[in-house]
Amino acid sequence: MAVKVTEADWLSEEDHLALRGGLKGRMAKEFCVLQGQSEALYRYMDCHAPEPLRSAGMKTLAEMRQSITVLERLAKSAADLALGAVLGPPLEERPQKTLELVQFLRDFSECVNEELATIHNPMRVKVEGGGFFCVPARDGVLEILLANLFSNAARNGASYAVVRCLPGRVLEYEDDSRGLNDAAVRLLHDGMADQQMMERGGIGLLMVRHCSLALGWGLHCFHQAQGVHMTLQVPPFEPDNRVILLEDDSLDREIRKDRMRLLLQREFVSLLPEGKEAEGTI
Repeated sequence: MAVKVTEADWLSEEDHLALRGGLKGRMAKEFCVLQGQSEALYRYMDCHAPEPLRSAGMKTLAEMRQSITVLERLAKSAADLALGAVLGPPLEERPQKTLELVQFLRDFSECVNEELATIHNPMRVKVEGGGFFCVPARDGVLEILLANLFSNAARNGASYAVVRCLPGRVLEYEDDSRGLNDAAVRLLHDGMADQQMMERGGIGLLMVRHCSLALGWGLHCFHQAQGVHMTLQVPPFEPDNRVILLEDDSLDREIRKDRMRLLLQREFVSLLPEGKEAEGTI
């Protein structure tokens, strides 16, 4: 039986932002202090420690700083999952701005390729197909879904990832990574995973699942030995002509692309070689 969700069943957008902002703000403060302390120790070792203590200590501290950055990314994802702050109510229950999806995907893939090149990762992303179809714009959700898909592909050895815009409002995703085992496919479809898998990771795939649910998109992942192949069914949407179409001029697009780059820099930290930091990442 379908259950009608009413406005009383969820927190307001302001409450969601306050909860997420409060938790993430506290975490950001602690991570900032930790990064500052490690930076101070790194500089002290560089200037005052004798060899071979200096070389060994600086190498260890560089690895620690990378681990801190990765932990900060994981903490942000965990906060989003725990609070449901990026999810909220079904999209049809509150007014939405409108986003043209094909142009958005092209802009996002451009940013992905720029950031992958910055960290010397060989994977490249492309968008195939065209057309013009609009979707409700939900700040951050689609970006998080795509960023987790692409970082998961790069982490698993993919040389390419492609998103195809197909008739019938279908997005097809494919890469040539090592693929997903049965537990990973079950996690995407059902949100269930065994303890062994979750100990190895799985947060990225869980974010993909929850973001697709938040958008109201149907997700199907195909079983195959090599690579990842999935489809996302985008539901029909009639844009309200009274609502602004986002990214309808170059300034809006550049502002949004800057936000995309910041998100991708955080997400791709885990792709860096051990102990190495990429110029320009945060």
